[in-house]
Amino acid sequence: PMVGHGMGPPPMVRDAGPPPFRDAGPPPFNSQDIPREPNLTQEIIIGRKFVGKIIGPGGETAASIRRAARCGLHVRKEHRPDETQVVEISGNPEQVKAGIDRVLELLKEEDPEYKPHVMPDTSAYMDVIPEMVGYVLGSRGSTVKTLKEKTRTQIQITDVNPETGLQAITFRGRPECVHDAYTTVIKMLDRYDPRRTRPPPVALPRGGPGGPPPPMNGPPGGPGPMLPPGFDGPGPRQAPGPLGPMRPAGREEPPPYGYDHGYDGPPDRYDRDPRGPRHQPPPAAGPGPGPGAP
Repeated sequence: PMVGHGMGPPPMVRDAGPPPFRDAGPPPFNSQDIPREPNLTQEIIIGRKFVGKIIGPGGETAASIRRAARCGLHVRKEHRPDETQVVEISGNPEQVKAGIDRVLELLKEEDPEYKPHVMPDTSAYMDVIPEMVGYVLGSRGSTVKTLKEKTRTQIQITDVNPETGLQAITFRGRPECVHDAYTTVIKMLDRYDPRRTRPPPVALPRGGPGGPPPPMNGPPGGPGPMLPPGFDGPGPRQAPGPLGPMRPAGREEPPPYGYDHGYDGPPDRYDRDPRGPRHQPPPAAGPGPGPGAP
């Protein structure tokens, strides 16, 4: 029987398409990655004996405060020497106020005479890449100094976090002042253009400051030593100036005897003196006539 008789065309092999996408790392960071409104944090200092009233059994009371005020609530676990602990309320100004009011109500139910200390200042922060910090600092810190005075806010910039590669800008002051300073910085960072930032420093080439000198010897059988620019011969020379080596005009030093600036091919004779025919050695005397010669 004929091979392939009665059979259709061979099945088509479907193209596998391009290779699967590989993650090339996180996308570029820009100001749109930063929250446009600050997340304020305000502290309430209460006696340690009232912490259980705020947290409640199984944390139920704290959870109810978070749901009702739509705020964040956190009790620090630090042990202060005055038998007090810090309760942090976070959110926007309205949420922070609602959370503080609810905590004060619970404390008044526990002890009507007790008056906790509500810190008047709030704090907020934002994480930025190091290239953005210059937009906030300005020339010699003039921009951040003016911002502090205008908004009456304390502004601090931390060092780079080695784990995230980001820097934190922290604001502290009255709620309305922190809000103004935060939103002003956001507008500054909106002008950030990665194309205008300085590139990261690169390693110095071989022979740079602190590095090993460049190789001076040429390849085996080559034209000889490879000299750096401005160094036109062996031996000590003066350092080159902006217009070349610092030598008096019209007093160029001749190259030393036997030194060649290049390689134009092998000489036709190796017994000739390169200084000219006057310096050629006299011809060697050949063997004289033997005995009995006329």
